[in-house]
Amino acid sequence: MDEKTFWTLMDELSCRPGGRHERLEWLRGELRSRPAAESVEFQACLEAACEAVATGALWRAVRDFWCDSIRGTGPER
Repeated sequence: MDEKTFWTLMDELSCRPGGRHERLEWLRGELRSRPAAESVEFQACLEAACEAVATGALWRAVRDFWCDSIRGTGPER
């Protein structure tokens, strides 16, 4: 699986109806229908995408959001 195919799957996943569980079941079905090597390549693409966004700025934003939520000073839910 190349990066373009990975992002095509992710785009389609984001447009799927239903909740998180239903979307993950759809993705599992898609990956099961492909050769096993593509599932391994999908995982490698997913890890690379996660590493690319795991910046200090992201973690500070998560920390700030979490702390604000605990203090009750964060955005309304």
